[in-house]
Amino acid sequence: MADNNNYITVREAVEKKLLSERDCLYVGYLLAIELKRILYETKGGGHFNINPDTVKVQKVEGEEVRVELIDADKGHEACNGKPDFNTDVLNPCFCAPESFLGRFSPTSDVYSLGMLLAYMLTGTFPYDINESMPKNGIMKVVKNNDPKFEASTRFYLLVIKAIRKNANERYKDVEEMGIALVHTLDIEMPKCFSCFKDTAKRNVGVDKNGKRQYMANDTNDERNETRLSSQEPKLNVTIAVKEGEGFDAVAGMSELKRKLSRDFVDIVSNKELAKEYDILPPNMLFFGPPGTGKTYISQRLAEQCGLAFCSIKPSDLASVWVHGSQRLWRQLFEQAADLAKKNKRGCLLLIDEIDAVAPKRSEEDHNHQSGEVAELLTQLNDCVEKNIYVIGTTNFINRIDKAVIRKGRVDEVVFIGMPDIDCRRQIFELELKKRPHEDNIDLELLSRLTEGYTSSDISYMVKESARNSFEASIQTQDKQAVKISQAMLEDVISKTRPSVSADEVRQYEKMRDEYIRKNGSERRRIGFVS
Repeated sequence: MADNNNYITVREAVEKKLLSERDCLYVGYLLAIELKRILYETKGGGHFNINPDTVKVQKVEGEEVRVELIDADKGHEACNGKPDFNTDVLNPCFCAPESFLGRFSPTSDVYSLGMLLAYMLTGTFPYDINESMPKNGIMKVVKNNDPKFEASTRFYLLVIKAIRKNANERYKDVEEMGIALVHTLDIEMPKCFSCFKDTAKRNVGVDKNGKRQYMANDTNDERNETRLSSQEPKLNVTIAVKEGEGFDAVAGMSELKRKLSRDFVDIVSNKELAKEYDILPPNMLFFGPPGTGKTYISQRLAEQCGLAFCSIKPSDLASVWVHGSQRLWRQLFEQAADLAKKNKRGCLLLIDEIDAVAPKRSEEDHNHQSGEVAELLTQLNDCVEKNIYVIGTTNFINRIDKAVIRKGRVDEVVFIGMPDIDCRRQIFELELKKRPHEDNIDLELLSRLTEGYTSSDISYMVKESARNSFEASIQTQDKQAVKISQAMLEDVISKTRPSVSADEVRQYEKMRDEYIRKNGSERRRIGFVS
């Protein structure tokens, strides 16, 4: 890929020969490390000019890919409309949609990196655009079309999440995308990703004035690790009983609610009788496309049972201390055990994005990440007997360490797919019930118009219609409430694209089918919700 061991730009490399998926992913991984440094130095900004001409690559025979980012020392602060740098030099084909409006944030680099990965693999763009098109032409194509390109399921889903048009639906920054790249490559997690502010082994950091400073990373390592190990990280989450409507607040999902009632709610509610039959509630894993209600129904399950509840994100278990995350896992389950004794029903711990805290481990993997996965496995072994119940959620079941979903730790694996027509109708009904609306709303028509939309999409569209009604109400002379109408809802639907494309849905269903094929005969039947 490189002539005479010299660096060449990604564009030159692609013109000579398309990169393999692994080389593309590894280039992305190395760039994510460098971009993480820029993110840190700019205090939430970024590079904002990632394209094939600003990335140089080198591959020596028998060695891994090496990468150099041009202008890596010229990061910029995030901005919302008035960038302090010349945007005319940017390549619009690799710019996030919001950047055309002068808005740049950590997710802007995520988008550009995702577009670069697709370009390196295919030599083309996921949209029908080219570099000779004007900016407004590129904007129009991206806005009105879904991205498409050929790749393996894992590569495809990683890139699609990075290049979502809605910035809030992408990886939150290059660090989160870097972690996803590590999982996809199945390599050791670097310290700069797994410990968010850990600089004990980093070559570069920033001083108190925000300027780059280089630090020794050999002679002081042992002393730094000893110092870090002596500190005790503190868990900062709340476990508490929350009153709510339980399953009454869940639209559709009738099959899943029946399953949870039979296998979980009834057992928790009748513990003494269940003991006679030696029956315990199962720990569970919910997987499927984003926005389909995995987290929501977990919260409602806790309400239905009267359990104390806590939602844990990967960042809650991240620690700057060596092996700190292992201690945080112990603290979490110890705190839950103490509360479970006080609350006779017990505690439900929801681990969101469990693939980020329990990724696959290779046989050679003996780093801190492996130790953290092992700690989670230990805690899962007997937690149900202590009235601590765990639900993990993920979009990517193929990224989770297989030991996590072994019988005895996680006994139920449930695929939660796109809402069916009945579920969509009930979501509209529940959302509209909270707001002033006309009596002639055609729920059946709305549910047909929203095939391919997630539960979150439908909730968003009703809320957007409510905002439009509110805005219209303010404009009236007496500020009387303008009711949400059928026309308003249909207008919002026509202007809102599904957050999960049809291609992505097929990829998730393929992932589900692959899991059934590999595991269906080895364990209890997986529960499915359409």
